[in-house]
Amino acid sequence: MSNADTLVAVIGLGRMGGPIADHVIDAGFTVAAFDVSRDALAARVELGARAATSPADAAQGAQVVCLIVFDETQAAAVLDGPDGALSTLEASAVVCVHTTVSLDGVH
Repeated sequence: MSNADTLVAVIGLGRMGGPIADHVIDAGFTVAAFDVSRDALAARVELGARAATSPADAAQGAQVVCLIVFDETQAAAVLDGPDGALSTLEASAVVCVHTTVSLDGVH
């Protein structure tokens, strides 16, 4: 199996998330990216990512979800809010939370 066979959703393309997405794309993974900033999203699409319309859309079929948002409130909204990633996430997928959250926040 090649890296291109693995779909990685990258949600949050700011100071940390943008470079993370860039490295994942450069490594040859298939990337579905989502951010509220159209400019940040467009930069990743230019590198080869698919622009997702929501966290749920990004997570659809992903084996790995990288979540890089500002805080625990945003993380909860992106995961479990309307159009949240958990609504489409496969049971075997791995969610990597690259955000400062409390231990209770990741349960």
